[in-house]
Amino acid sequence: MSDLTLSLAKTTQPTLSLIVRRPRLTNLLEGNPGERLVWVSAPPGSGKTTVIADYLESISTPALWYQIDSADADVSTFCYYLRRTALKHSRGDIELPPLPGTDANWMAYATVLLREIFSAFDGQLVIVFDNYDCRPMFSELHVLLSNACAQIPKGSKIIFGSREQPPEEYSRYRLAAEMRQITGDVFKLDFEEFCQLSRLRECAHSVAELKEIYRVAEGWTAGSVLLLEYARGHADWLRDALDDDGNLMFDYLANEIFGSFDEQTKTFLLDACWVQCIERSMLSKISEEPQGERILANLALNNYFVTERRTDTQREYILHPMLRRFLRQRCKILRTADELRNQQKRVALMLADCGFPEEAVELLTSNMDWASLELVIRGHAPGLLREGRASVVGRWIEELPSDRLDSDGWFNFWLGCARLGRSAREARICFTRAHKTFAEAPEPHRTGELLAATGAIEAIYTEQDDFSLLDEWLAVVEALEPQPDDLLHSNSAAIVLLLTSVIRGRELAGREDLLRAADTQVDAIEEPGLRLQAAGRLVLVHLMLGRFEWAEEVINRYLSGNLLNQPGSAPVASLVAALAALLGGNIEVADGLAE
Repeated sequence: MSDLTLSLAKTTQPTLSLIVRRPRLTNLLEGNPGERLVWVSAPPGSGKTTVIADYLESISTPALWYQIDSADADVSTFCYYLRRTALKHSRGDIELPPLPGTDANWMAYATVLLREIFSAFDGQLVIVFDNYDCRPMFSELHVLLSNACAQIPKGSKIIFGSREQPPEEYSRYRLAAEMRQITGDVFKLDFEEFCQLSRLRECAHSVAELKEIYRVAEGWTAGSVLLLEYARGHADWLRDALDDDGNLMFDYLANEIFGSFDEQTKTFLLDACWVQCIERSMLSKISEEPQGERILANLALNNYFVTERRTDTQREYILHPMLRRFLRQRCKILRTADELRNQQKRVALMLADCGFPEEAVELLTSNMDWASLELVIRGHAPGLLREGRASVVGRWIEELPSDRLDSDGWFNFWLGCARLGRSAREARICFTRAHKTFAEAPEPHRTGELLAATGAIEAIYTEQDDFSLLDEWLAVVEALEPQPDDLLHSNSAAIVLLLTSVIRGRELAGREDLLRAADTQVDAIEEPGLRLQAAGRLVLVHLMLGRFEWAEEVINRYLSGNLLNQPGSAPVASLVAALAALLGGNIEVADGLAE
């Protein structure tokens, strides 16, 4: 099982409270027949997320909600969480393609995954990708999703919520009249909607005052909320609310209203602003304030820049990005540099412990807290590598300064694992550095040396260039006299070592024990794509040693049935199974597998 938490904020639509129903906008979201994409773009605080959530409540079609964040810049992370989201919200048991291995074609996998998700919901599904603007500008997510959108069947749609216009990758859908765009100005409150908002918030303003507040807010939802609250007790609200150019000052109004809160509330909000999604279990770790949940629940109930996401067993609170930005700025003013640094460190380590390492890494990196970042990497890198999310690990490690990177052999080892699918040569260099660090440590790390050496062997094998380099590393391994237990820290160390020794005509001591260890390794791999890849290599070892019955047993356990038809299955696994069938005389089966 993964040790990463599936956040409600990322995968659950908001719980709505004190909202103005806006049928003119929800009708626009319905679109016309043939429009399978809807792109909603408007400035922050315009009410995009609320309108989309209100639309989902008004229809009977099942919906999946996915909130984009910076971690989704890595396409393996996006696919990982999207798959878990669909499994979480499915009706009954559904089968989705297993995650592929480290060297996977994630673009192809995402296309198949999205098609299978729609199929699992009988072709009647709405998927929302909110906060799309939070992904990096040059992320591969653009291409991945724009290609995958071609899989949307009739009767389904994808809705994007963003502060920005759609990237050029989506222009083909617009030109084909398959995309509806709903942009900024239509999200401005009309006067009737503004008056409804005033009544919901129980504001006792005269009609003349409402007209003046509406004129100044210019229909901006966030500004309207702030002005309605601020104007309650400030006779000079108009003079105070505008800057020299006549623009509404969000930060000024927020600061004035923030100043009206009691000290208890202010202190808690400043403690909580470094967390994007606040789970109930986090509250006591974020702040010593015992009434933290009451404060958040009250703000959410009044739709005051806090939203609530909940299920029967979970509850989360999310601060609006504009409020979170304002509170963080206040933190930097009101708290000393040491207080701020210690607060961010405490929150980041708490996030990592609660299963949100991506958010923790983002916070620690911005604060250049390398020591804490190293702790998070050590705690989560092995699990992420087992899941095939090596690129995430690589991105984290690459944030470390070079001197810290070379201070621990595991960092270079994990970086080698991350780069193996992208550049075998770069991976070999990382494994070589890792081995050197392990070997030259005051107390040499024998297991680290062994795993770094087998990593270098796998890189050479993957590189398919100079196989004579294998001999040097095989000699290193032989000198370490590996035992099966030494190799259980890696997904495939025993298998790679056996395969390479057979290719180079070297018989390792304790080969039978290593074969049993290799079988144990295959069985322990959690992700089906990685397990298939390792099983394919193990079959090849058995075949090259003439152990045909053992090869057949592995094929029957791991390389047969529907698994080979999944997009996450490794091609090498299918080819090895075909070779085994051919050697066994079953030409028809071999031909089908090779095809």
